[in-house]
Amino acid sequence: MLFPVDEVVALGPILRSFPEFNRFYNEERQKRIGFIRWFRDFEMPDGFSAYANNLECAVHYGKSPMSLEDAHIVAHEIMHLIRHQENDLLEIRYRPEFFDLVFRLTNMLEDPIVELFLQKNYDFDLKISYLSAINYCRKCVKKETNDELSRLINGVDLANYMLRWRLIDDVAAQNEWSSYLGWYKNLRPHSYEIADQIVRLVWIHGGAYGAETIENQKKVVAAMINLYPQIRSIISI
Repeated sequence: MLFPVDEVVALGPILRSFPEFNRFYNEERQKRIGFIRWFRDFEMPDGFSAYANNLECAVHYGKSPMSLEDAHIVAHEIMHLIRHQENDLLEIRYRPEFFDLVFRLTNMLEDPIVELFLQKNYDFDLKISYLSAINYCRKCVKKETNDELSRLINGVDLANYMLRWRLIDDVAAQNEWSSYLGWYKNLRPHSYEIADQIVRLVWIHGGAYGAETIENQKKVVAAMINLYPQIRSIISI
C-alpha cells in the first residue's frame, strides 16, 4: 500500500540532522532535478529500504528516513533519478518476463558510479549501509538452485557489491566483507564464480570502480552476452 508524502515531511529529519545530506540536497537535488514524488510503501520488497522509480520520477521508501544510513540511501535513489533525467543511463532492451535480471544488471552498472560520486563529493559514510546489507544477507541468503538464470541474477547482485566495496578503506569493515565473501562462496559457489567473472569484465571495459560512461557500459554488457549465451535471447543493447 502506497501513501503519498510531501517531500518536506519525508526528508525533514535527515535535512536537519546530517550536514552531508543537507549539502547534497542543496547542490544536487535542488539544482539538477524538478518535482519528485515521494511514497511511503508499507509493502516494501524484502531487502529494500527505498528504491527509485525512474518512469514516475518517484522515490518509494519503507520506514521514514531518520538515520545517517537512511540519508545515504535516499541520496543514492535521488541520484538515480537525476541520472535518468539527464539521459545518462544505458538503455537495455529486454523481454518483460526478465525484468528482474535487467533491473539488477542496471543497478550493477549504476550503483558504483553513484556511490563514488556521493563519497567523493559529499563524504557519505558508505560502510554503514554496506555492513547492514551483510548482516541482512547472512540471515536471508539461501543455497543456490540449479537454475542458470537464478545463478546469473545472484552473480550480478554480488558483482554490484564487489565493485562498491572497493570504495571502502576501513580495515575492520573490509575484514567483515572478506569474511562474508568466504561464507557466500561456500554457500553459492557458482553464483560467486559468475560475480567474479563479471567484475573482471567491468575492470577490463570500465575501470576499478565501475563503467562510468555509456560506451563502457555497452562494452560490459556486450562482453556478458558473449560470455553467457543464455542471455542472448533475453537482452540486447
